[in-house]
Amino acid sequence: MSTKRKSATNSKNLVKVGRVSGAKPGKVSLSVSFSADQICGDLLWSFKEGTTGRNLLLSTGRQAGAVHFRRGETVIVEVHGTGPKGTFVKANVKFAHLVSIPHTGTDGFSAPSPFSEEAAVVAVEDWGNVKMAVDPSSGLMTSSQRSRTPLLVTQKTGRWGLSLVLSIQIQMVDADGVKSTANRVFSFDPEAEVGTGTDPD
Repeated sequence: MSTKRKSATNSKNLVKVGRVSGAKPGKVSLSVSFSADQICGDLLWSFKEGTTGRNLLLSTGRQAGAVHFRRGETVIVEVHGTGPKGTFVKANVKFAHLVSIPHTGTDGFSAPSPFSEEAAVVAVEDWGNVKMAVDPSSGLMTSSQRSRTPLLVTQKTGRWGLSLVLSIQIQMVDADGVKSTANRVFSFDPEAEVGTGTDPD
């Protein structure tokens, strides 16, 4: 899985959203992952379109370094965790929010969010059950959880700072069989654009 890790203070990535001429909007998966015993709160992440496998993080052209959505696309969030087999019991998403900071230009203002005309904070709700399994290649225990209600990219053009903030409940067990629960916060924060990335009229 192609991923990028960004801290809350040093992120330089740009996320763009908008329709590309001749292209039909598709279903996008935002896949994020963490380790149950990691010290920092950064998420590994990737954006991919499900039908074509298109990587939304562009590496060439005017939009290089940007995550580029298309207007009309729907976005599902997938959360993956890993931890040592025998100690990592479960990881469950308790709260998830996409927070947008609109770009302020000289000619106009972006909408509050790529996904909303009114709200800068959009909740990702309706999560499926947690699936636990052992990764045969690494021997690690893995958790997977997927949102069931897609978010719709509604904007035609614009630019935002975009953060995904997850509150996750992690259950572990020690060598004596004593269980413990920790509530952790993980995040990533690229920037986001819609369309050509220019300021709205």
